[in-house]
Amino acid sequence: MKQVAATRARRDFFTLLDKAAAGEIILIERKGISLRLARQEPQKTRAKKPDYRRYIKGPVDQADEWSWDWSPSEGLKLKS
Repeated sequence: MKQVAATRARRDFFTLLDKAAAGEIILIERKGISLRLARQEPQKTRAKKPDYRRYIKGPVDQADEWSWDWSPSEGLKLKS
């Protein structure tokens, strides 16, 4: 871990960014307050894709050929 004053951090900003990107943790201090500059690892978990199959009533394999009808009384309906 490296500690630097805000004045030096301003002067050597891109050097400090390179060091943080390489994995070094840098503390920048100004007026008694410390700020931490560190690399954040990417999240490895992917969001689960929603499963809409229970909402779709019709031939899913032919989805590119679907057409819809709408009426105020019946709402949206799949055309067959």
